[in-house]
This record gives sequence, structure tokens and C-alpha cells, in this order.
Amino acid sequence: YEMVNIPQNMKALSPITKEVEIKVKNGEVIHDGDTFLAWQLSNCEVYTDLNENIKVRKGRDRACKIDAIIAFLMAMTRANINKPVFEPGFYFG
Repeated sequence: YEMVNIPQNMKALSPITKEVEIKVKNGEVIHDGDTFLAWQLSNCEVYTDLNENIKVRKGRDRACKIDAIIAFLMAMTRANINKPVFEPGFYFG
């Protein structure tokens, strides 16, 4: 497999984060009720900078985890490098 660098910064992850946020709000990211993924999604908050870039970060409780969500965003970034943004009803699980 060819390795691809995906920086974990706002500029690199903002486009897919915006797309995934819309999909999550529309109920189009299906995780089959997986409690672990639901918990991690519930730990996320979206931060917007002055350039309207967004990033996912932990809420106030620093003990909460969002690693699977960040990994998902990175995977979707990689998957979409040469393809259009993922289709509605994307299955995550």
C-alpha cells in the first residue's frame, strides 16, 4: 500500500469534517447503534476558526475520547483524495 500523509490540522481535515458533520446531523452515518461510537460522537464538539475552518475536539471533560472519530475523518480524507465525497447512507461500523 502507498502511504499518504494526512496532517491532523484544521486545513487538512476541515473539508471532510464539514461533510461528515452534515451527514451525522442528517442521520446518514450509520453505526448500527454501536455504543462505543455513539459515545465518542457525543464527546465531540466542533470548533470554528476565523477562516471558517472547522475541527472536532473534545468537550470539557478531557477524559472523554474521540480517537475513533478522528481516525474516521482521516480515513474519509484518504478515501476521498481521488474520489467524490462519500455517498449518502455511508456505513460506519
